[in-house]
Parts: sequence; C-alpha cells; structure tokens
Amino acid sequence: MSILLNICGAFLVSVQHFPDPTLQKIYKQEYGCSFEIQPASPDEKLPIHRTREIHVFFPSQSTWWPLYSYDQINSASFNRMLENGIKPGIIIPSTVNWAYYRTLKSAVQRGAVPVLEYRLEDPDYFSSEATLATAFGLRPVAAYVPDGWDANLLIQPKGTYLIQHTRGIGQLPLPAREIKFNQLTLYATTTKDHLIVGKQIILNPADTIPLHNIQPPEFGLSWRFNGIDFKSDYEQIHTTPAGYGLLIVSFVLLPMDLILNTRYPSILSTLGSSISWVSLLLGIGLFVLLSISIIRKVRKNGTD
Repeated sequence: MSILLNICGAFLVSVQHFPDPTLQKIYKQEYGCSFEIQPASPDEKLPIHRTREIHVFFPSQSTWWPLYSYDQINSASFNRMLENGIKPGIIIPSTVNWAYYRTLKSAVQRGAVPVLEYRLEDPDYFSSEATLATAFGLRPVAAYVPDGWDANLLIQPKGTYLIQHTRGIGQLPLPAREIKFNQLTLYATTTKDHLIVGKQIILNPADTIPLHNIQPPEFGLSWRFNGIDFKSDYEQIHTTPAGYGLLIVSFVLLPMDLILNTRYPSILSTLGSSISWVSLLLGIGLFVLLSISIIRKVRKNGTD
C-alpha cells in the first residue's frame, strides 16, 4: 500500500514505505527541509509529482557523469565518450568470470573507470570481489548499488557509492548532490538522461546526449578482506605488505576457477578462513620446491 509524502510542504509524492531515519537526515542536510505523511483529508490541495521529479524543486548547478553496464561496452554511446576524451565509468558485475575480465580489461585500457557492483543481499562478498578485481587490473574506485538506497550501506568503510533510483519499489531517490554522510560519499544514479538537475550519475546515456557539464565524481573506495585493509584511489591501491601478497596469490588461484568452475572470491574466502595467508604463501613455496625436486629426480633417473 502506497502512502503520500508531503515534501517540504511544497508537493506530494507517492512511495511504498516511509523513508528511514538516515534518508530523512540526508534530505534535511542537502535540501534543508523534511517530509511527513500527508493526511487523508488535507486542508489544501498540493500537486502530486513523480519521485524522479523531486530534484527539479531544488535546483543547483547541473553536472553529470556517464556510467555504463557491461553489455554497453561496444555501444555507440560508450565509444563516443572515449572518442571525445571523456572517461566514463564501467560497471564490473558482481559475478566476474574470465570471459568478462578480458572485455572489461580492454575497456579500462581504453580509458574507462572501473566501478564495482555492490549487492545489498550479499555485502560480505563485496570485499572479496574488490580484492580479485584489483588483482586482475580492474581496481575499482567506486561502487554501484543497483538495488537503491539502504541504510545498511553505512556499515561499509569510507568510499564513493553510486545509488540507483529504483522506482519499482516506490523509493525516494537520493538528493541530486554530492552527499557527504558519515564516511561515505553518495551520488544519485538514474537512467533519465533528459532530466539532469543537480549532480547526477547517468546510467547508459543515449548516444545523442549533449557532452556538456560532465564532471566525474570523487573517486575512492575502501574495503577489508580477511582482516586486511585496502584503500583504492584514482592513482593506486594502498594496503599492507600482507595485502600486496594477497593480490599476488590471487593470480595463482586463477587456474582453479577454470578447473573447478568456482568463483574466485569463494576460493579466496574459503582459504582465507582456514589458514593465514602467510601459511598459504609458504605452502605454495614448498610445493614449488617439491615439484622442482621431483622433476630433477625424474630427469636424473631417466639418464641413468
């Protein structure tokens, strides 16, 4: 059952649920006003607007940045951005496999900026995906949230999150601003490239969209995997010596995916929860030494 929200006493929008306290604070911070449930029999009639039109009532300097899904890598719009010297974002799906990797790597080498997909139903998996993406040369500098705003995002470390407006569940969009809230930097993401008001991320824009007022978001993403902290900015990855060792070990695990058809992060999580990465490195070293010893012995016996 939907409810009518009175936005700042100016207009009404229909939503499925009353916004959570965090989203209320964000609206208060960015738009300077609050909202309340509209009574069934209001004293005065207020116009009802679509949720995506809220930004129009709070105008500011309009800037945007293009973001593309994996299936749009070869689109005319994506190629047009690169040809005009614009570095668009490219979404790394939450289920990266070897076939995806090659295509995504090519797009990043052409100038695209990697943005890792974040699924609300499995937030713990995000850190392992980020670690593997970094090892593959797809170091993410922001996260894309296709499921819309959720207050549980606040448990994530410092980083930039691009929040999709999911109208299908009757949700309010984030304010069209660069939002600094706690340790997060948030941006509203939409597919409506004809209605750019404020600061927005445009998902898969049309190839006819004017290339004006394009401004990238503030890049940066942090995560923790197996007790190791990682911080990715536009220039490089920052972590501990153990973290760099983990990234190197990731390449050793690539053949395991091809043989076992297992997702890389699942392998990493299993190994990381059972033994320390130091032990893993030592084990790999001993295995290599043992293999060399066996090969030498076989060769020696073969010549005798």
